[in-house]
Amino acid sequence: MNFFEYPARPYGYEPLEGHTINFIMLPFNAKIFLITVLIVSMILFLFFFYRVKKNSIKNAIFYGFVSTSVLTSLLFSMRSDCIWLKFLNNMSEKYSRYTSDEKLMMAEVPNHGIYPIFMTIKPYIKGDYKLIAPNLSPTFIQFLIAKANFILPPLKSSDNAPYLIVIDKYAVLDPNTGVLSIGSIQIHGLEPVFFYSKDISVLRVKQ
Repeated sequence: MNFFEYPARPYGYEPLEGHTINFIMLPFNAKIFLITVLIVSMILFLFFFYRVKKNSIKNAIFYGFVSTSVLTSLLFSMRSDCIWLKFLNNMSEKYSRYTSDEKLMMAEVPNHGIYPIFMTIKPYIKGDYKLIAPNLSPTFIQFLIAKANFILPPLKSSDNAPYLIVIDKYAVLDPNTGVLSIGSIQIHGLEPVFFYSKDISVLRVKQ
């Protein structure tokens, strides 16, 4: 494998990590290459500063360490930038023909399919909304609210909203009484607007 080669999926990961957009993961071959460069360059720099420049052994070790660190850092940075540019070029060629909505749809499908869900129910919500999901963890609820705030504008999340987005497989709405029951929770005065699935629905407070 070439040191500057774009890491392919057979390595089991994409070339970019989420910690920072420009951190490129190193496959095993690239690590071996950098370690080899580090060891060889350290020996050569030690020889150069000790025998050629006539520095003391202490100074030669210091200068050799600094020079080796700079060299390997430059190699790593060059490799990262080259692969980042290849990655950007590949992604541009692959996704340039898609609209922004289509790109987000493809990006969100592995992530619980949240984007297509919210985009489907959005036309049925004519005012502020409130997310009801009592059986989900608080962390995931906050995640859903953040996603909704990103996807659903100009609609806004509000505690006193006229529309409810209900996400719960145990939710039951009685169409005669307008009572939504989720376990021991009951919300009165509702009417159905849209059912995305048996777990996800849009309800409205009766006027």
